[in-house]
Amino acid sequence: MDMMKIKIVRGLLAGVLLVALTGCEYIDDIPVGARYIAKNICSGLFVSGYDEDLLVNDYVTSIVPQLKSIWNINIDKQAKQVTVSDKLFKQHYQALSVYREGLGCVNQRDETAAELRNQVDFPLRGKVLLNKPWPFGWAGVDASSVNESVLVELSALLDQEFINPDGKVKHTTGVAIVKNGKLIMERYAGGLTSHAAVKGFSMSKSLVNALGGVLYDKGALELDAPLAFDEWEGTDKNSITFRHLAHMSSGLKYTERAIGDDNDQGLLLYGKQQPFDFMTGKSLIATPGEVYNYSSGDNLLAARKLQNLMGGMENSYRIIRDDLFHKIDVTSALVEHSGDGYMLAPESLMLSVRDWARFGWLYNNRGRWGDDQVLSEEWIDYSLTPAETNESYGAFLWLNTGQWFFEDLPQDTIAFVGALERYVIIIPSLNIVVVRVGFSHDRDTVDINVFVKSIVDVLSGVVPLKAE
Repeated sequence: MDMMKIKIVRGLLAGVLLVALTGCEYIDDIPVGARYIAKNICSGLFVSGYDEDLLVNDYVTSIVPQLKSIWNINIDKQAKQVTVSDKLFKQHYQALSVYREGLGCVNQRDETAAELRNQVDFPLRGKVLLNKPWPFGWAGVDASSVNESVLVELSALLDQEFINPDGKVKHTTGVAIVKNGKLIMERYAGGLTSHAAVKGFSMSKSLVNALGGVLYDKGALELDAPLAFDEWEGTDKNSITFRHLAHMSSGLKYTERAIGDDNDQGLLLYGKQQPFDFMTGKSLIATPGEVYNYSSGDNLLAARKLQNLMGGMENSYRIIRDDLFHKIDVTSALVEHSGDGYMLAPESLMLSVRDWARFGWLYNNRGRWGDDQVLSEEWIDYSLTPAETNESYGAFLWLNTGQWFFEDLPQDTIAFVGALERYVIIIPSLNIVVVRVGFSHDRDTVDINVFVKSIVDVLSGVVPLKAE
């Protein structure tokens, strides 16, 4: 077939697809979709080390299956950046995501790529761990205290979690199981490894809880004081407090939806406008503290308040490292920022699966790490107290009060929950932490309640070790 015929066929196919999309919600998802794909291929490739072919052809582009065939994706490995455009409108919709060492990837808005790279002008220090067992050292799995028959059963459970049953795709890429302070099993797929940081999506909201605890314990954060954003001075929004945000009850008009109509979440995290400007412009439609409304925007505003208290980008990164993650022996942490220099806290904490397990283990131990009380008992009590507007939600943490969330798990279960079926499940009464990450676009393929309950049943006979 000559080039002219190829162009005609491509044009006809594009026209058919355009007709199919016109008049439905998907046509409006192209700008946000392009930016989502650029950002998450960038992070997945240059931070997490996922297999490029899987990222491009399945993991990331499946977010809107109806648009999967329309993207032009260019990966510049030398410059470490990803450009995405559409094939339908002569590349009218374009997105650029740039990797920055130690900060992950950032989507370009009004800034140039050079301006984004020059934003990083401070040294980042990783923690060097000693040759000690997990969680206090770099050593990995230690199943020496677990009976061989238990390990065989756990391995069989993981076999099921990493396959695609009945023609459905699970896309599990990482699992870690902790019992009694020991990392007893882990498994990876898709190019992910035990030391590579992986995005938490909404699991990342837990960072704002922990960082809030650090500042609260220092006396820097007042839960019931107005946020005092300059943009809200003299308005009714100035009555919103950190407590309101932490309980998802700010009263701001916001819809937690990524695509389609009223896609505030998609616009917040992947729109052209800077996220903070997007949220401060939202109208107040309910009295703060009276109506629960799950909102990534509330989490972003809380993170902005904390970053203001810490004195900006450089100082906040130092505090996150030195006063939180280094204290719990985390080595892989990075937090992606928007181009204005503020944390994209609702989705952009990146930790290795082992470090996600460490983060969960901190809450299992009520804020204690070895001999150090990293988060005070007072802060933990506040964090795990159900909000008045939702008994299954604490302070940016999911609770299992009444076993509404995980019907087969104990009521003291705590959870970090993220998109694409990403979870850190913490069960303090059983000394169990389970981490599960992946790219699961079909929620019906993953039942985290059943998966973790099966692990709990297998581990029911494993008793704590004697103190060493």
